[in-house]
Amino acid sequence: MLKKLFKIVVILPLLMSTQCNEDDVQSTYISNTHKVSVSPQEETISINDTIWLEGKVSSRVFDTAINDSVFTESVQNNRISVMKFIQPTQSSNCRDGIDNFELITELGELNFLANCENGEIVVNSELGADNSFYSYKIGLRALTSGDYVLSWDHSSVSNENRHAYILNEYPLESHPDQLGFDKCGDVSWRYANESDREYYFRVE
Repeated sequence: MLKKLFKIVVILPLLMSTQCNEDDVQSTYISNTHKVSVSPQEETISINDTIWLEGKVSSRVFDTAINDSVFTESVQNNRISVMKFIQPTQSSNCRDGIDNFELITELGELNFLANCENGEIVVNSELGADNSFYSYKIGLRALTSGDYVLSWDHSSVSNENRHAYILNEYPLESHPDQLGFDKCGDVSWRYANESDREYYFRVE
């Protein structure tokens, strides 16, 4: 009798521990990134022309707890830097340039970063009628001539030609092959040849 009681006392905490471990499993969601297309695809557009940015991402994310995809009621917003190339300084070769465009919203919602409203657009995608994708479509109507680069944080540009050679005209001696973003005085860098998150174009 004592042996049986001893076995029960030993086994019970093990069972409880196993149950607790199962209960402690937390869901971690792995999201897809937006796929973005830019049109028109020509290197050069004219003043008053509009360049359109269309983004789409699946409404399902991968749940590591159940090893399967699940519907999500919200997706990560898109942050798009709108930069105009400048004569390179020691640290930067482009600066915040939203004010060179009129913004048009056809799908989704636009916001701006409080610390630099002229440098970055925050785009919230809209869920489609069939609940399969979140999408946005915004336009930038050109107001000022110059060379520009658009840079996304969590997206990939699907255009086959992103006109990356425009960057070669604005080399940074201390940061070769890099974009030096000057957003309201705050400078950051990105290696252009390691990223598919940029799109370059000219306005004439």
